[in-house]
Amino acid sequence: MKLGLKTIKRQILELKDNGYSHVWIYYLIQIVSVALISYITVVFSKTIIDLFIKENLEEVLLYTGIYTGILCIVVFGKVFTNSKTSNIFLNIRLIQFEKYYDKYLNIDYIHLEDADFQKKIEPSLVALSSNNYGFEYTYTLSFQLISLFISALVYIIILTQFNYYITLACFLGMIINYFIYKKISNIEYEEKDNLALKRRKTGYFYNTTYDFSYGKDIRLYDLDKHLIDSYKNESKGLLRIYNKIKGKSLFLKLFEIISIVIRNGLAYYLIIESYFNQNLEISSVMMLLTSITLLSINLNDIGIKAGLFSQHLKYTQDYYKYIDSKEITYEKGNELPLLNDIEINLVDVSFKYPNSDKYILKNINLKIDSNSKIAIVGENGAGKTTLIKLICGLLRPTEGKIFVNNIDSALFSQKAYYKMFGMVFQDTAIFAGSILENVMGTKKENIEFAKLAINKSGLEEKVNSLELKYDQPLLKVIHSNGIDLSGGQIQKLNIARAIYKDAPIVILDEPTASLDALAEEQIYSDFNEVAKNKTSIFISHRLSSTKFCDKIILLTKEGIKESGTHDELIKEKGLYYKMFEVQGKYYQEVEA
Repeated sequence: MKLGLKTIKRQILELKDNGYSHVWIYYLIQIVSVALISYITVVFSKTIIDLFIKENLEEVLLYTGIYTGILCIVVFGKVFTNSKTSNIFLNIRLIQFEKYYDKYLNIDYIHLEDADFQKKIEPSLVALSSNNYGFEYTYTLSFQLISLFISALVYIIILTQFNYYITLACFLGMIINYFIYKKISNIEYEEKDNLALKRRKTGYFYNTTYDFSYGKDIRLYDLDKHLIDSYKNESKGLLRIYNKIKGKSLFLKLFEIISIVIRNGLAYYLIIESYFNQNLEISSVMMLLTSITLLSINLNDIGIKAGLFSQHLKYTQDYYKYIDSKEITYEKGNELPLLNDIEINLVDVSFKYPNSDKYILKNINLKIDSNSKIAIVGENGAGKTTLIKLICGLLRPTEGKIFVNNIDSALFSQKAYYKMFGMVFQDTAIFAGSILENVMGTKKENIEFAKLAINKSGLEEKVNSLELKYDQPLLKVIHSNGIDLSGGQIQKLNIARAIYKDAPIVILDEPTASLDALAEEQIYSDFNEVAKNKTSIFISHRLSSTKFCDKIILLTKEGIKESGTHDELIKEKGLYYKMFEVQGKYYQEVEA
């Protein structure tokens, strides 16, 4: 209860903080409109019937005209306020989307790879998913509930003047309905985690079907049936959960029907009995029957909407819980001083994922000197990419520490720490924007330098062949004239990003894994030229590309196996030498 009131107060403050305090004017207009329409609907009907009985046509037409005029004004008032408040509530929800995604984009990277975490935060996104769910819906429901309460109050005042037993019966029915629909709402909320998982799975197969990047593989490898069958299976699972919820809800709704029958039956009996005892005129009977019918509908709606409000307030609480969570981000910390010479030192660093007992890296000790060129090589599964993610701050050590110029890296804010690194990953991503936008991102202060970075990455010839040059859109998801780049061109574009960022440390994590040896050699050679006077870290399966490095780290599943220059490791004739010899023979055979 306390948490619910806190959430309501917070949503009210959202209106004030975002310049929508005037929404209460619309609430007031709605209250007056609803009170008027409720009153005149009942009272004017009695007056008009009395005039019909007296056969006073002129007054019948007069009162009908007055009623119609007031009704038009009131209905316009309701439509006007509903339109205004709907826009306000929508704008507030869109503002929350900005907060949500800002939070999500700053979540510690390790959580993005955790399916359990994704399942945990799904309800918070559900709260923002539509105008009939969670955050915005609680505003809408509160607006509707106030209107319903005012309308019910008018009918209750009218009925109380006749018989307070009817009013008491209506109140009891409303309370019963509230608890029934609160229980129904809790049934669905209790299934939120299962619903979230099924929605995420069905959403994945649905989005994959429409994703252009999967189009070739789906058609060439006949994957359409697999995707459709997978979607059907997950959809059936989702449907089973909804049927389970509806099955439990149906039983509870039987009590609602019983309460309505008892409540309305009692009211109708008392009204009809009074009429036959000549205590009521026919116009009063019609007024009371209209009042009890409309009150019954109102109280039923109040019970339903109050239950829904309770449910969707919980989704809103999930959203605020996600926004307020501190353990999933590293927003706080010191700014990194501007440094030209950066030394990184890993001391007894070990890493394993949450909820796992298996260490991916164990007791790693590694010193990276300023302006040095380091190559990290090794067998698949040795943890090379994980090591790089630890160095650049995407992951945090489970044990041990990483020092930057003898300062614990954990003391720096996440964004400050990221500024040190220009990264080119093997699983690169491009965005539906221009070539320039893909390189610059939000850092758009130097367009000429961005063009220079693109040229230095080896894309100049490709760009010059395009009609829009540097402004050429990529991908066809948003732009109809978007183009697709080859694998090598995508890698060059990512290298251009790293050049444009101009960070003191540049890292290439097997960016040429899908390219041939000559293309890879060219990219590494070009990047080596660009990365002069910077600390550079390279990961590659092809050992020939590491010759220019100052130090080569050979990583195995047991840890760092060998360390030294290319010539030193060749002379040692250890594992590095054997791997180099095997690869050399392979390429000689291919060339032959």
